[in-house]
Amino acid sequence: MAERGAHLTATVLNKPSIFEVVAQDTLTATFKPAAKRVVQFFVARNPERYGWLSQWFEEVYLVFNGVLQSHYLSYNGGSFAETFYGLQRVCLKAGILPGKLPRREWLLSLFFLTAFPYIRTKLEELSVRYQLEEADGVAPQNGWPKTGRDTLIKFHQMLHLFWELWTLVEYLRYLSGRSNTHSPALAIARVALSYAPDEENDCSWTQMWQAISSGSFRATIPSMKTVGSVFTRGLELSAFFIQFLQWWHSEQTRTDITALPVPDPPPIGEHAERFGGLCPICMNPWKVETLLSVSGLVFCYRCIRTHLIKTSTCPVTHYPATMEDLVRIYPAQS
Repeated sequence: MAERGAHLTATVLNKPSIFEVVAQDTLTATFKPAAKRVVQFFVARNPERYGWLSQWFEEVYLVFNGVLQSHYLSYNGGSFAETFYGLQRVCLKAGILPGKLPRREWLLSLFFLTAFPYIRTKLEELSVRYQLEEADGVAPQNGWPKTGRDTLIKFHQMLHLFWELWTLVEYLRYLSGRSNTHSPALAIARVALSYAPDEENDCSWTQMWQAISSGSFRATIPSMKTVGSVFTRGLELSAFFIQFLQWWHSEQTRTDITALPVPDPPPIGEHAERFGGLCPICMNPWKVETLLSVSGLVFCYRCIRTHLIKTSTCPVTHYPATMEDLVRIYPAQS
């Protein structure tokens, strides 16, 4: 019993440095924007075929992230980012040895890695949309719809503030050595990060390649483990590419656009001549002018909002579009 307790204590107290913790958190936050850029690339190449990926990106990413994190939690005892940095999750309950997480801790870990970020994103989208509608004067002015909207906006603001403050407190406690967890999610799940043990491969990559070259490769358990290891390692190495893309994009956005030459104005398109001064949906003068950035056309806010909720495409060009692509236009004061 003493040996088991000593083994558990040594594992739990073998905490990674704050730099490794921040690095894996950064990789986790980088993965979703990188995936979104990949989706946007395919949508731009073929909007008709891949437009649904843009419309349902949050749901598609939720499924993909759920499968990915579930695999890593089951076989590596940690998330994708944690495994990439050689970390694993250790249950803080007494008497439980490191290894596979218990059912409760596994489910809570999966929830905070996948479902919780999705819920926060959806709450933020609703909150921003309701605030914009309130500012533009198209939101309900009384009754339970207004009460419900105001309640959701306040709930999202309080949740965001509470979670960020709790995260800061956990980081400070982790730095001071008073806590084994650095985030509220780990504290709720009662798990901590620790260094993962070195893996022992039954069949090395070199041996597998020699077997393939000699024609003696068989789908044995050791070889299939190696194939799985090759796939997962390739996925993990792609994280370097993801971080490079993020760095490259940040460097590009730092360029001072005022130092670039001013291009000639584009010619007036047929859509602009056809709908000049009119909303392409209701064919009346604009009310609360709103630009749809994917097509450059101006609509009434109520018209384009209703259309995007139903179809998530531009009504004229049929390009995929969301509420995030709307830009409010304020007429010049005369």
